Amino acid sequence: MKKKKITIELDYSDHDLDMLHDVIIDTLGVSLNHDGILAVFESLPKHIRITAFDWGMSDTGFRDAAYVYLQEHKDQYVFEK
Repeated sequence: MKKKKITIELDYSDHDLDMLHDVIIDTLGVSLNHDGILAVFESLPKHIRITAFDWGMSDTGFRDAAYVYLQEHKDQYVFEK
């Protein structure tokens, strides 16, 4: 069986993005606009993004996993002031 790669475009609510924004502020110390928040989300490992898809960004499991990942990898994120 041949595998086929598909792309799904997700539309998260403002509430979901606000939850991730809070994690970004706590870990990276920056406040980002909508596009910046989405860029950080897309940089998260697949298993964390799947948790957001399954349970939402307000879910404790997603927020905790995103927090730990961003805290451990914060030196990889550079933002212009």
